[in-house]
Amino acid sequence: QVKKADKTLTGQKREERKNETTMVYELRKRKIEATAMDPPVKARNRQVKKASQSAVKAWLGKIKISDLPKRLVGGRVISITPQDMLANAYQIMSDNHILAIPVCDHDEPTNTFIDVLDIMAEVLKLATTFTTNLDGEAGAEELALFSEPILGALKVQQAAGVSGRDPWVPVMPDITALEAAEHLCHRDVHRLPVVDDNKVVGLITQTDLCIFFLEHLENLGDKANLKVKNMTLTRKGPPVTVRETDTTVSAFRKLVDEGVSFAAVVNARGSVVEAFSATDLKPWNQFLVQDFPLRFTDLSGLAKPVGEFMEARRNESRQPRRRVLTCTGDSTIRDLLTTFVHHHVHHVAVVNEKDHTATGVVSLRDILANVLA
Repeated sequence: QVKKADKTLTGQKREERKNETTMVYELRKRKIEATAMDPPVKARNRQVKKASQSAVKAWLGKIKISDLPKRLVGGRVISITPQDMLANAYQIMSDNHILAIPVCDHDEPTNTFIDVLDIMAEVLKLATTFTTNLDGEAGAEELALFSEPILGALKVQQAAGVSGRDPWVPVMPDITALEAAEHLCHRDVHRLPVVDDNKVVGLITQTDLCIFFLEHLENLGDKANLKVKNMTLTRKGPPVTVRETDTTVSAFRKLVDEGVSFAAVVNARGSVVEAFSATDLKPWNQFLVQDFPLRFTDLSGLAKPVGEFMEARRNESRQPRRRVLTCTGDSTIRDLLTTFVHHHVHHVAVVNEKDHTATGVVSLRDILANVLA
């Protein structure tokens, strides 16, 4: 009986093994058939992608930047001289809601921009030099004393270009929108000075081209429906974050070190609570006294925790928290263009739909690069 049972069990195992072999064979057969079909499918997909790319590039190649609406490229160019005070430069940026200004001497460009990260880098450098402790109460007291004699005397020429974030890439008015877009896809190139007869006659920025794309979505073809999960993004991983309890000076230093103008503020639980950016270095009562001549008078706010710093900013401006704008992997370039343009932002965080954790960042450069890819 034992031998009979063993034979029966052996027969069952043999049958199971035979069935498994048959199943593996069938799976391999299907895989081979699917693989045999892949090349034509992939070829068609490549053809569609190439056709879409060619159509967009052909469209942009026919348009000169001088033909773009004046509200995007032309109009009054705001500039500043190397001898102007640094505080004046920042005030101009704040009043006009811009992040950089070309530096010109007697109407001739000096081949450099000054932007908010330049100013921030210079302030942090001097603050580090003239204080012994920026991350505690002593730092706040020292920053309050270190004021007019130093920051009030800073000039534009001392800070312009120190962050290395805005290289000077001049273009002529007769270049095409395609050439402009290709320039703006390069790292750190956020704006192009349009120079004619050695004078800056206009600026074209990543935002300008995104506005133009949004107004002509029909010319983007299939690119308008390209999803974030299928895009190639410049920054790998989640956005730069700072904690509510971090000192403001360390948060600004993190922006400079990372070479970015945006970070997400997270609370003790790690949840994103608001946006923190270079534009938060804006003047208010505790930071910049707006009398004449304009001068920095008290930087003690920089030693406060980010949460308190942002609360003071909200109280002064009477504005609510600035939420971090988000998208998902299924968001399209069409969706992103709408968000960027309507909310006047330069970055959008990519979040997981299940737990809403930030998994990536889409920038204006990413939009341009993927439209051209």
